[in-house]
Amino acid sequence: MLLIVGILAGAAIAITLIKPPVQPNGNDTNAVNDVQYRTVPITMLYSDACKSCRETNTIEELFKVRQIPYTLKKVEASSQEGKALISKYRIDTAPMAIIDAQKMEFYPTTKSSFDDKANLIKKLSGAYIAPELNLNDNYYYPVYFLEKVAGFCSTDKPTVVQFDDYYQPEFTSKRALLHEFIRDFNQSTDIRFSYAQTNASWDANSSRGNLFLSCASQQGKYIELERAMAGIYCNNPFKGDETILTTPEVFGCSTLSNHFGIPLTPIELDRAANRAGLDANALVTCIDTNRVILNNAMKTVQELNITRPGTFLIDCRETAGIDYLKDSFCSMHPENAACSNRNDTNPGQ
Repeated sequence: MLLIVGILAGAAIAITLIKPPVQPNGNDTNAVNDVQYRTVPITMLYSDACKSCRETNTIEELFKVRQIPYTLKKVEASSQEGKALISKYRIDTAPMAIIDAQKMEFYPTTKSSFDDKANLIKKLSGAYIAPELNLNDNYYYPVYFLEKVAGFCSTDKPTVVQFDDYYQPEFTSKRALLHEFIRDFNQSTDIRFSYAQTNASWDANSSRGNLFLSCASQQGKYIELERAMAGIYCNNPFKGDETILTTPEVFGCSTLSNHFGIPLTPIELDRAANRAGLDANALVTCIDTNRVILNNAMKTVQELNITRPGTFLIDCRETAGIDYLKDSFCSMHPENAACSNRNDTNPGQ
């Protein structure tokens, strides 16, 4: 399971996820034999407005893994009951699990896990309020924001924000998918970057590289800088040209390049920024406010419950993983010409 970390005033703050432990015979109970009495009621709030979301979340999978008996009631967010639940429990995303807190007393291991993750799973009005935490490493399940996320969608174009860490391995392994999406949608879509630090970026050079991408995003040059940086980071040392990023270098970055795993130096970043056409004065000003940018990025990750790097926010409403980014985007924008040949497979379904 991936770990998202942020830096606030020089102190490392970690957001950790719940990893379902293997319980002997699935046992996570206090000694009460009446299964019906121990059954945990779960209300799952979902939204029909989300084009790619499920009507449940991975908390239900957690209950299955731990063999905790439960009942499940599904409520649509725009219904009268849904609106009442949103108001009572201050819900801002869907799908959202509302779990009876009193019944969880029978399952101390899971209850302790919930209590330990109070920054992600709130306890309110006698219930644990659990969002989609994407506990399953094999899939990314979309999340829908009931109100548009502020601060990113300021143009008339569709907007895609990538919450990521440039140096986490999946950024490299999935770069071809990102470049494919950029190729198809760059002209019609505002594509941005926001730093979601992982344990792959503890040193100054890796943080600086992600900071450069954040600053480039402010100038509308994220795509150009990412490609220029990849030209250096993935360069074939035997016959490559770092100013020309080739398809074999994109697919074979981790094996072809001697630079893979070694963050770009400040000199290399300056070279990439120049090739990307960044405004040098604006870049210097942005870099000088690095603490503000990094703190704001960390705060955003926490407020939006971004639990995995490589999370994409579409139109400030719906999230997606890179594997199904085009499908989710085209579900929201079927009118886009580049969506005509899309695969109709939905994520996690």
